[in-house]
Amino acid sequence: MKRLCTFGLVTLLTALMIQAQRDTSSGTTKFGISVQPGPMDSVLLKDYDPQVSLIVPVTEVQKARFPVIDVHSHSGQSHIRTAADVKDWVQTMDAVGIETTVVFTGATGDEFDRQVKLFAPYRNRFQLYCSLYLIFIL
Repeated sequence: MKRLCTFGLVTLLTALMIQAQRDTSSGTTKFGISVQPGPMDSVLLKDYDPQVSLIVPVTEVQKARFPVIDVHSHSGQSHIRTAADVKDWVQTMDAVGIETTVVFTGATGDEFDRQVKLFAPYRNRFQLYCSLYLIFIL
C-alpha cells in the first residue's frame, strides 16, 4: 500500500511538472492561467481612468442618523499614544456619529494598564481589550 501511494504521488507530481512546462512554453502563466499579451499591458495604474457607466443619485452622508458602534479598531495601528490623541479620536467619533468604539490594544500587563489610564476619561466611549500573554501557556 505504501509503495502504491508513493507511486501515485510521484505520478501526480510528474504530471503537474509536465503541465507546468506546457503552460510556460506557450507564454506567461500566472496563478495557473496562461496570460496573453493585450492592449492594456501598456497602461500604467496611475494612468488608468475608467469612465463611469453607472449613473445613480449620490447621497453624501456626513453623520450617521443613529448612534454607531465601531466594533473593530486598534490603538496601535491608529497611533494612539497620548491623551491628546484620544481626545482627537473622540472628536472624530462625535463628528461622524460613533457612540462607542471597541479597541483591541494588542497590549498586556503594564502596557495595557497604561492604555486603560489613557482612555479612562472617555471610559463610556471605548471598550478596551487586551492581548493574551501566551508565554506561560505554550
